[in-house]
Amino acid sequence: MLEFFSSICENSMCYENELKKLHSNALFLKIKIFLNDLLIMGDNKDAEMRLHMDQTAIFYFSKVYFDEKEIKNILNFPTASGLSISKLFELSLYQKTDLCSSHDLAPLVQEIFGIRKGFQKEKGFTKAFKKFEKDWRKKYKKRSGR
Repeated sequence: MLEFFSSICENSMCYENELKKLHSNALFLKIKIFLNDLLIMGDNKDAEMRLHMDQTAIFYFSKVYFDEKEIKNILNFPTASGLSISKLFELSLYQKTDLCSSHDLAPLVQEIFGIRKGFQKEKGFTKAFKKFEKDWRKKYKKRSGR
């Protein structure tokens, strides 16, 4: 029993350490941009298009937002439970027949990555998101010939 509680503490400390490192990394801003699209997808056609661009993406984590190494790191990111994000999402969402990005996935992303409500108003986010959208539109127009 002591080993069980010890492993929970280890998992929690590992998660806290990894989360602290992530919050000082450029990847954290990309995750916020991804989360923003999950939240606005129902009202924003561009966000919906970005999230659905890669039909093979696991839980919408795609090259639209991240490079391959970042996706791998995100899916393997530890949670306080000791499970990786991909395992936690599988267990949390396995009974969902129709996954809702804003009601099912976004709250998990927000909680696991320690993203505050109202993050869209944080200094630098709006500018970074506008740049992301502009760059995406250029790239998308090239690909689609529009």
